[in-house]
Amino acid sequence: MKKPWLLVLVLVMTGGLCAELYITLPQAALSYSAGLNLPIRWGTAPAGIPPASTRVSVWLRTQTALVQIGNNVSVGSGSMNWMIPRTVFGDKMRVSMIRQGTTEVLSTTPGYFYIIPPTRVQVLAPNGGETFRPGSTITVRWQATDIVSEHHQFAGVFLTYYPGGCRVGAPVYVAWASPTPHPAIDSGGTGCRLTIPASAPRNALYVVQVIVQSQEYIIRGFNKGNYDESDRCFTVAR
Repeated sequence: MKKPWLLVLVLVMTGGLCAELYITLPQAALSYSAGLNLPIRWGTAPAGIPPASTRVSVWLRTQTALVQIGNNVSVGSGSMNWMIPRTVFGDKMRVSMIRQGTTEVLSTTPGYFYIIPPTRVQVLAPNGGETFRPGSTITVRWQATDIVSEHHQFAGVFLTYYPGGCRVGAPVYVAWASPTPHPAIDSGGTGCRLTIPASAPRNALYVVQVIVQSQEYIIRGFNKGNYDESDRCFTVAR
């Protein structure tokens, strides 16, 4: 005979699989930005079960923690708002709804969603219309705002061309600026030097992309982040 505490543990871990309550937002595989409001929405199936008067607590599940983000919420409301703290981001997030005052999980998001750091980045140069030669070195400049910590975020700088015309077709990466150490994201004003390979296709239309990522993400192999690219294409020609 299984011990009662083991049954409770099994219920907590699997309750979302047979829940009569289902979460519609946040959606699995989508990215949300730290520092912004995230509406959490749900429905019931069949309608009215569990009753609208049912109260739940709402929890964020990360890889390492279970954090309460809502308390004594009425199922009948159908939604709640959660302001994502600026310091909360990660690649394996889920939301669970637990019957108030118990350990009974009524629903869990069916897959992982992502919360990315709040830092915004804007490419300043090259920003379109320029012409560069293969083998030349260009200075990529950007502006970053809402930086959480310069020690935890950096800029990855990529040179990309579009074989079908400006932003037409799948982009092809031909170079990446990878100085050691990586530049702090707020160093974009001074610029990052990027060399155009001598083998880069001529007379093609290019952009540079600046990608902001968390150092923690990189260590864990997670590649999502905020990014920006040149507003218009520039040319690499002889």
